[in-house]
Amino acid sequence: MFLNNKSIYGTTAQTLNNIPTGNYTVLFTKPGYLKLEKDINVEWNKRTSVFVQLVSIASIEKEIQSLKRKRNIWLGSGAFLAGLGGYFKYAANKHYDEYQTAESNATALFEQLEKEDKLAPISLGLGGACFTRIVPINTEIKELKNKIETEGVRE
Repeated sequence: MFLNNKSIYGTTAQTLNNIPTGNYTVLFTKPGYLKLEKDINVEWNKRTSVFVQLVSIASIEKEIQSLKRKRNIWLGSGAFLAGLGGYFKYAANKHYDEYQTAESNATALFEQLEKEDKLAPISLGLGGACFTRIVPINTEIKELKNKIETEGVRE
């Protein structure tokens, strides 16, 4: 623990006595955890309590891995649905060409291409919606990696 950049040896919880009134920055450190800086105000003749909870780097790394899995699921789902939409559009165009020259099965081909024409934009839209989830997840991953790289947070 550091008080205004001066090391205070020991572990928490501890009581510091005879601290002059004023504003201070307290830095809490522990190996394997993010550093935490907290500003406090010591008032005359009053007890100032400071409570913090350090975050382990391992828990952040675990969260990053979880977010990467979620991102990959959204990416795979979006690619699948967009591809399916493309397939429906291709199939509808193919069935339309067949419908134009059909004799006996024209009604069935028309019903099929109508379904495919309706499903294509829905599937493409759902695929696009899946892709939009990737950006905020990537942003969160980047922020968590930044916390680890800078090794700390400020409250």
